[in-house]
Amino acid sequence: MPTGFVCQLHYQGGGSLLCQTSTGDSWQLPFAHAPPHVRIGHAVSFSLAADRAGLAVDLEVIQEKTAKPSAHAEKGLRSIQEKAAKPASSFAKQPTRKLQRSIARFYNADLEERLQMIEAAESFLSDLLNAVELDGDAICKLLCRSAGWLHAPGSFEAKHVAATEVAEVSQPSGPSDLQRRVRGLLISALNSLDLRDITTYQAVDTAVLHILQLMQGKETLFCVSGKFNFDFALWLNLPRPQQVIMSFVCQLHYHGGGSLLCQTSTGDSWQLPFAHAPPHVRIGHTVSFSLAGDGTDLAVDLEVIKEKAAISSATVEVGLRSIQEKAAKPASSFAKQPTRKLQRSIARFHNADLEERLQMIEAAESLLSDLLNAVELDGDAICKLLCRCAGWLHAPGSFEAKHVAAREVAVIETATVSQPSGPSDLQRLVRCLLISALGSLDLSDITTYQAVETAVVYILQLMQGKDIFFSGNGKSLAMRQWRQLRELLVSETAPSGPAKRKASIEAPAVLQDKAARRVSRDRSAAIDGVYRPNERVRSLAWTTLNSWIFVTTNVEGRCAKNAAGVKFALTTANGNYARSAVGVAFASTIAKDRCAKIVVAVAFARTIASGLFAGSVVAAAFALTIANGRIARSAAAVVFALTIADGHSCNPVEDWLKEGSMNMNRHSDFADLQAVLIFSAADEVLLTFVLNPVLGEFPRGWRQVGHVVVEYFLFVCWLLAAEVMIACFARALCAGDRPEGQKQWVIHDTLRGDHGNPVAESSIVFRHTREKSVAKIGQLEVFVTVEDLERQASERRTKCWSMLFAHMAGFAMISAGGDLQHSEFFRENWIFSLLSVVLNVLFLLLIFWISARLRPRGDESDADSEEAAPVDLWNNHAIEAEDELFCLAISFLLVQALRFQVTGILPTKAGLEPGENFGAREIWTVYGEAVLFAVATVAVVLSGRTGRLADLLRGTLSMSFAWCLLFASRWMFESWPLLVRLRISPFSIEGRLILSLFLSAFACSVIIVLDQIEDAATGDDRRVTHKIVKNIVTGLSILVGFTWETTMDGCTEAVVSITHGHERRRLVSKLIGCFIILLVVLPAWRRYILHTVFKLMKYKKDQRAAWKLAEKLQKLDPKSQDVHGFESDSSTESVAEPELTC
Repeated sequence: MPTGFVCQLHYQGGGSLLCQTSTGDSWQLPFAHAPPHVRIGHAVSFSLAADRAGLAVDLEVIQEKTAKPSAHAEKGLRSIQEKAAKPASSFAKQPTRKLQRSIARFYNADLEERLQMIEAAESFLSDLLNAVELDGDAICKLLCRSAGWLHAPGSFEAKHVAATEVAEVSQPSGPSDLQRRVRGLLISALNSLDLRDITTYQAVDTAVLHILQLMQGKETLFCVSGKFNFDFALWLNLPRPQQVIMSFVCQLHYHGGGSLLCQTSTGDSWQLPFAHAPPHVRIGHTVSFSLAGDGTDLAVDLEVIKEKAAISSATVEVGLRSIQEKAAKPASSFAKQPTRKLQRSIARFHNADLEERLQMIEAAESLLSDLLNAVELDGDAICKLLCRCAGWLHAPGSFEAKHVAAREVAVIETATVSQPSGPSDLQRLVRCLLISALGSLDLSDITTYQAVETAVVYILQLMQGKDIFFSGNGKSLAMRQWRQLRELLVSETAPSGPAKRKASIEAPAVLQDKAARRVSRDRSAAIDGVYRPNERVRSLAWTTLNSWIFVTTNVEGRCAKNAAGVKFALTTANGNYARSAVGVAFASTIAKDRCAKIVVAVAFARTIASGLFAGSVVAAAFALTIANGRIARSAAAVVFALTIADGHSCNPVEDWLKEGSMNMNRHSDFADLQAVLIFSAADEVLLTFVLNPVLGEFPRGWRQVGHVVVEYFLFVCWLLAAEVMIACFARALCAGDRPEGQKQWVIHDTLRGDHGNPVAESSIVFRHTREKSVAKIGQLEVFVTVEDLERQASERRTKCWSMLFAHMAGFAMISAGGDLQHSEFFRENWIFSLLSVVLNVLFLLLIFWISARLRPRGDESDADSEEAAPVDLWNNHAIEAEDELFCLAISFLLVQALRFQVTGILPTKAGLEPGENFGAREIWTVYGEAVLFAVATVAVVLSGRTGRLADLLRGTLSMSFAWCLLFASRWMFESWPLLVRLRISPFSIEGRLILSLFLSAFACSVIIVLDQIEDAATGDDRRVTHKIVKNIVTGLSILVGFTWETTMDGCTEAVVSITHGHERRRLVSKLIGCFIILLVVLPAWRRYILHTVFKLMKYKKDQRAAWKLAEKLQKLDPKSQDVHGFESDSSTESVAEPELTC
């Protein structure tokens, strides 16, 4: 182990040390294991690799200053100390120095600390990528910090694995490889950045160079089709700026936006467009610039170094002297040149950040809207606005045109197409603004053309060589806008001479009156306090002129540009709440400055078009989204509104009331959705404010054991709360039975809208019957039956809260079991993870045994019968709730272990694998497991085994089938190239919505097929088929409910992400959103869906009684031919009244 003396510190590519030993040997050592406080003059010890390569693997500082350094070291140290060094503050803030500290901190940490650092970085990156506003600075900082954790490909340093991996292999593989997670983290971070942008590249230059340096000489690793190799080759094989060039400004050209003629010290000349330079660049300034990767003359980081530089080249002196001898215009005239104004506009827009650019565009749109809606068209103001905004336009297909607004959530991919697209593209807004301005001007007029000549020439110059945008039938919005711009500029030829307008013989007052009463063909206007739309709107077949006359006296003759305008338009449009999508889209368009909210308006129109306005909560959510001035959270608001409206759109008169399987599916869907939303919000609050401050965010050792114990204790609390709620609503805690309600006649016809409503005693036609009869309502006779409405309402409340708390207890068990699976022992491999599932099964069976002993016992009876005693009702609902949570929790944990076996990666508690993309092998393997679970469910049913354990086994297998189907479908959508290219994979809200719709459609199709199979079954096969269908439908309900829960959870996170800087406000906002959904959806679910489920259960009970009676009649009279017809009678009375049935 040689010892050396630090002579030099190099910071390029992660940093390295130049050490000299006592024998005079020099060693270039990368800064790997050294602590961050190594300085010149320190004595260090290091070891070499087996091949004698200069690799410091255990670099360690021995002492601050050695007493007697060697003569070579003293000479090197003395020569270094004589050089002028930067101050300590500047030295500490160098990017390479930060990377040096990051490398040292990671290498000096043990495996557990490294795992904690990686997990914290993954969590932070996930929050950044899921935020509404993509914080590029934070991602760049995270990338620079994490790049130091990466080892060279194939090096023995890269073979360090986490504490969970036992065996070391020659290649960095395995389920717990730290380097695999580091590479996944870096790939995700690089995926979200555009390295073609010079600002972004400069922020991560040190990290990129460090990674590229690690890859040098490792070409063999990039020639095979590996995931790590392919992704790094994809994201790092990008055009990168070359070295920074210093030059001297010799000339300024203002044609087409302006350009600089610069000369370097070697005499080279560069013609650079005025892109990123500040507006105060003058002749004689020293500037620095860099070139694009292909060597094109593009000043992408033009920066003024100093006002006057010392002339360092004879060539530059000659050029500067020849320029200074020329007569120049005065400064005032020079500053007022149109091209100079355009130059300042370009600089101001390019030097602004995304938020400032958006504000500039919105201000210009507002001004242009005011000018176009004014009584007198101010052409001078429109020309000035056009000249100012023309500098904001980028060339078609340039990478500069791919900047999107801060409200865009989706990650920018490097494989995007050349034309700018997307709902939030700033360039789309700029092009729309220029089209509106040019459409209002007459370029054939010489005065108008001279006023906008600079802007027109600049735009035409940007279009040169971009014929692909103006030929063909491209239907993208960008290509259509470019073609429209070209038509506006090219169709009107520039006038050749100074043409003069004819003088009008009419008086100015007459002209003003004509202008005030004239409605433009292409523009809307407010005349005499009355809003009149343009001819296109007035020519629509579905409306009349009077429908769109809006009195705007209170807003000073302008269309309302706030949320009140939307309400005003909706109220006055045809006298109702605008039930057509076109009307709402039009109202949303005129209420704001831009037309970007059509999709939201149409979705909102479909929500309220059903005649049920879905409460004031939907209107408030939509109004807040529109009034925000930005539409960043539109998708979340629409899904939020549709979810709330779904609870109130459940009208019992619809046809699906007759479909039992569909209703049972919808019934479980709502229970899953509500339960997981409430539990996730409560669990996050508990973790943030209680567990994490006490035990830490990533507990280890005894803290991890304590965390698992607390999670199981919380599960017991949720289960106890479920038991107490069931007992309270069943009135089993009160003395005696429940009080009897008054029975009364109600309508018993599911095809009527008043089904279930009570009728007067006097309207009963046949009074001698006890439970069923006919009543006369109006001129019709309808079937009626006797029911105890109060008892039914009590049973519905009991069923509602038992299901809700059972599912919340199930998710609490999933959280506790997930923590047990992620403990140090059980996450070793998939077998140990499967062992934790077995322990959870034993734990739950023990808890159920104890709860059964603590509950009072009663006579066994059917929980659905009206004669069920309170204690029996408590026992039946409690057993059903326990079975629900058992199947839900154990099936999820079982599928987690199986996915661990398939992929080699243990998913998180939420079932996610951040930073991982799986191929067809993993996807089809999990699909195959889903088929096996479905076959096993059918096999258990056909075996004929009964009892509680058999029910638990059937329920667990059916729900496992649903979980496998869910996760395999999610992987398929995440790896679908088309969805990834369109940025609508399940990582975004739109992708989650598409996945939910796909799985919902699939579940509905399967249920319809199963319902037909069940109806076709006869005899003894009917009961077996019913059990099979019931278990499969239960699994599909979990599938649909959980997919919509992930969608709603993402929407809630997007809505509350406005408070991402305040953790407490974010959690409070999420809690409020979850409880709003609960308050709106829960009553509708209990009042309509649960009520329908109870009626279907009673219908099934009557049908079973009819089957039994038919079997008895067939035994008494085998020649009877009425058995099949009797079986199909849904209104047949029970066995207790055979005379009425016959």
